[in-house]
Amino acid sequence: MASQSKSLSSNQTMAFQTLTARLLASRPLTSFTKHLEFEMQGIPRLGFVPGQWLSLKHTKSDGEEITRAYSIASPPAENGHFALCLNRVQDGFMSNFLCDMNQGDEISCQGPFGDFILRPPMRDTIFIATGTGVAPFRSMLHWLLADPSRHENKELWLLFGSRTERDIYYHREFLELAS
Repeated sequence: MASQSKSLSSNQTMAFQTLTARLLASRPLTSFTKHLEFEMQGIPRLGFVPGQWLSLKHTKSDGEEITRAYSIASPPAENGHFALCLNRVQDGFMSNFLCDMNQGDEISCQGPFGDFILRPPMRDTIFIATGTGVAPFRSMLHWLLADPSRHENKELWLLFGSRTERDIYYHREFLELAS
């Protein structure tokens, strides 16, 4: 986990630099929730620690700049890609803008930000979420399970609440991670 701390420290100087992300793919998770995959423009990779978030910005037609925070839903990747999980909110400018983006569209962002990260020593951990609150846990679980030395054979549980089974985002994916 020490290398993750270095990554966080090196990004603190970039924290307020505005970057551009290009949409690579968009897929529905439910009728009102999407998984969006982006790549950063102008930098080789987005250095972040699982659990951190980005501030996305877009300007309305009247010139008003709208900024919203979204947790990163993917583990750090060498290819510079990152994912977000978000709900379309009725009358929500940013959520509707993001849900309506087409492949190749770009958006401004700042970050990463946040201290909602895993800290050593690793312990048995229960992750509890509902809805898009699962995003940082998806990032953490993928990162932890990619290398057994990261979770040191500790028990990891995800408790994910939803109204119906079809509303469990990433259901099949989480089942595969658990096996």
